[in-house]
Amino acid sequence: MGEWKPLLVFVLSAVLVAIAYFGWHVYQIPRILKLQERGVQFSRLGQLEESEDTLRKALMLAGAHWDEANTAHILINLASTLRLQERWEEAEQYAERALGLFRKHGDPNSTMVAVALDSLVEINAGQDNSEKSDIYFKELVDVLQEEETNPEQGNPYLRDSLREKVDDLLVTYYKANLSREDVDQLFDSAKSGDANAQFRLHELYMQGLSVEQDYVAALEWVRKSAAQGHTLAEFNLGLMYAHGLGVEQDFKEAVAWFRRAAEKENADAQYSLGISYVNGDGVPQYYTQAFKWFMLAADQGLAEAQWSMSVIYYEGQGVPSDQIESYAWCALSAASGNEQAMEACNTVLNSLSILQQGQAHQRAEKLFIKYGREYLYP
Repeated sequence: MGEWKPLLVFVLSAVLVAIAYFGWHVYQIPRILKLQERGVQFSRLGQLEESEDTLRKALMLAGAHWDEANTAHILINLASTLRLQERWEEAEQYAERALGLFRKHGDPNSTMVAVALDSLVEINAGQDNSEKSDIYFKELVDVLQEEETNPEQGNPYLRDSLREKVDDLLVTYYKANLSREDVDQLFDSAKSGDANAQFRLHELYMQGLSVEQDYVAALEWVRKSAAQGHTLAEFNLGLMYAHGLGVEQDFKEAVAWFRRAAEKENADAQYSLGISYVNGDGVPQYYTQAFKWFMLAADQGLAEAQWSMSVIYYEGQGVPSDQIESYAWCALSAASGNEQAMEACNTVLNSLSILQQGQAHQRAEKLFIKYGREYLYP
């Protein structure tokens, strides 16, 4: 037995070291998440030095305790903070590192590839490097087109938010870069039944890019794309019916298309369907249904839907009036960037008693935790 004693001591020591390391590792991950969220919120509040310092601390810990894919999220947030400080070269280095890691880890992070590309577009535009900015922009459009073909990949709300941003950038980009040959090729693809090409033609006609603005033609191509189940086309077709663009205004038809896209988890369509139920446009006014669709969109992070949840609780529409719950949703929407919520939160909070304010802060903190975020007390 004596000859086994040194080996037994060695094995037990190794096990204890492994347990201690694993425990320390597990302890650090929540700390990294908190630092990352705090860094992002500092950035939203314009406290850029605090944001940079906090994100660098998160990055240092992540290097030892986190996988590459999650570390890439810190890198892209740090790149954003540096970009806001116009420290272009540093921002570009971090954004390129993040892009490399997101690409390395494949389809589950495909939306984050688009986020990194979008960051690099802005960074290079800030440096007046139009050549590199155009290259990254073309890659960004390609990634988003691929995700529209494979909607099960990536984060649907992030993808749709980027899609909206790209649509705005397309106005400038297409005027400068889309050749007649490119347009002809797009027409050929659309006529052969390519739903993405049909949707792109719809966008060109809507905005008058490389073709004369024509809502009727835009309607024709978006109908073809929507008929093939293209989610963004379904949503845009709903918008055209709701606003009477290229077609007689028809709220019932708008709701039908909103619903098709909403059932595929398009957050903007879910939100629009909720608005339809609030206003009684195309459907009977039904606040309980509005609440349902706002909640689904809010769950995906749509700031406007989170703000609508705050309003519904404040007014007691479809749910009992609850000022504390209203404040919690208002705070979440404000943290997501909604300007109406930013202006309203203090008003809601100041309408409460001191005791209720404490309860409102506690409720907000729980709501933030549910969505993986950290609540910063005002």
